[in-house]
Amino acid sequence: MEVPDWLRGVFLILTLLSFEPQIARIYHRRDSTGISLYYVLFNLIIATELFTISFFHLVNNRCEGSDSFVHDPPNLGDLLNLVHFTAVWIAWIIILLLAIIYSPIARDTSNIMLIYISFLTISLIPLFLDALFVDTTDPYHKWVLGFFSAIHMMFINPGVFFLCFFAMGAQAREIIRHRHEDSALSLLGLAVQAVLFAVLSVTWSGRLVFQWDKIPDGNLLNWRVFVFWFQAVGFVVYDYAVFAIGQGVLLALALRHLDVALTGGSLWRVIFLETDGEGYEDGVVGEEEERRPLLG
Repeated sequence: MEVPDWLRGVFLILTLLSFEPQIARIYHRRDSTGISLYYVLFNLIIATELFTISFFHLVNNRCEGSDSFVHDPPNLGDLLNLVHFTAVWIAWIIILLLAIIYSPIARDTSNIMLIYISFLTISLIPLFLDALFVDTTDPYHKWVLGFFSAIHMMFINPGVFFLCFFAMGAQAREIIRHRHEDSALSLLGLAVQAVLFAVLSVTWSGRLVFQWDKIPDGNLLNWRVFVFWFQAVGFVVYDYAVFAIGQGVLLALALRHLDVALTGGSLWRVIFLETDGEGYEDGVVGEEEERRPLLG
């Protein structure tokens, strides 16, 4: 079932709001302790790839048309999808810049920037140059676009999918390494995104175009059909699902290693009341200190 445009707008707003806790926490604290730069980088690369594919279908491939990912011709829903991917891409750029600017120690960011710029040379930069300078009426243009699409569908997309797990591992190590320190990682952001992106992963199958009507009856469960679906649109569903699971795992790990006495309703206070700018411990530990006897 196709997702209506008004609901796509709601999902866009909710997605933007889901990044606000993490961005605000780093900015107000002026500190990014506990956040792995590779966690942010890998998620930024994933967001860049999703934005690249959407931009390719909606802008670069507009003259040739497409039978998957977007309608032919594109409609308002396809434009909202592009805006959604763009918003997530920009949000991760902001988080990466804040994490670098407000790093409490001197980090070697040259590798981070080199990796991302290298990825841009095989993703967005060629598309931007094509959209600005290439004549779309050139008969060879469709062959160039076909080559670009094939490379991403068969090689880059599957590789980017595994970055979800590398990002999770990088942040998990950072959580454990700083388990006795005040962290800039937003537990509220993790909790919200674990739920929201799980919902979004389900809805993407109703937001992206796939020619199910061209699949012969009885072949819907065929392995080749699954591979073709995954390469055409399914990678978005899986990227969002794995990201949601990863945020939930990181939330559980962070709560497990948090140096606070979690009793009664304190768990939810730790997740939701992170507005003091001084860390998770202050409000909860303060209560425990008040209840501790002065003697013995």
